[in-house]
Amino acid sequence: MRVQKSFLAAVLCLFLGFSATISLAQQASAEVLAGGLGAGANLVVTSVSGPATAIQNQSISVTYTVENQGTVASGGYYVDLYLSTDKTISPSSERLLKNVKFATGLAPGASRTATSKVLVPLNGLAGNYYYGAVVGTSKKASLKPVSLPRYSWAYNNAAVSDHKTGLVWEPADDGQIRNWDDATQYCDDLVLGGKADWRLPSLNELATIIDYSRSNPAIDPIFTCRSGNYWSSSSLAGYEEGAWFAVFDYGYMDWRTKTQTYYVRCVRGGPW
Repeated sequence: MRVQKSFLAAVLCLFLGFSATISLAQQASAEVLAGGLGAGANLVVTSVSGPATAIQNQSISVTYTVENQGTVASGGYYVDLYLSTDKTISPSSERLLKNVKFATGLAPGASRTATSKVLVPLNGLAGNYYYGAVVGTSKKASLKPVSLPRYSWAYNNAAVSDHKTGLVWEPADDGQIRNWDDATQYCDDLVLGGKADWRLPSLNELATIIDYSRSNPAIDPIFTCRSGNYWSSSSLAGYEEGAWFAVFDYGYMDWRTKTQTYYVRCVRGGPW
């Protein structure tokens, strides 16, 4: 019985010692995760900034500062740069711009300011965003937002790029009204900005450039547009002789027979 008790006591000591080792290892791991690379280090992003305006697929410079607010030197570390819709940086839901590696760490109280070239993501972004920088568990957003305009000029100002959909538009109609067949042919024959693959937009595509905050015409002023009807390539379901069009006075859809004559605005890219 005494042997069994001694054996059990030894096993218990081994188990407690193993548990203590695991607990210390977990604590050290948590400290490393929280403080960058190096237990006792505490890497904090103190600032991040970039240009006030940018367009998609443009290379821009983002500047950020990391400070070691811990008591020991850190090891090398990574900084992740993001675009965020607000000042709350949530890496799992933000647009990652770049992951930057720093091979050398920071002494206690030391800071490092760096500038990285990043490429603004193509398509799907328009409006105001904030630059974000993350190192370890430290997150920081820029004080001022960056404006990513939805539209910009393309092909030496010959066309308009829509950065939300990725489509490129003819900036203005040619002033002529056409029936549906002639409208389709006009876009097929169009050469604009050195591009020859223009087409008549679908109803869904035409609807994407309607701006319901405006009227007469209901469209962004980068376009030259009439408060009139513009053909789409979408035929009426169950009635091949009819087709849909968009009305740009207040921005609504309707259909008529393809023999009617309306304005034309061509598109390329996609389909969206």
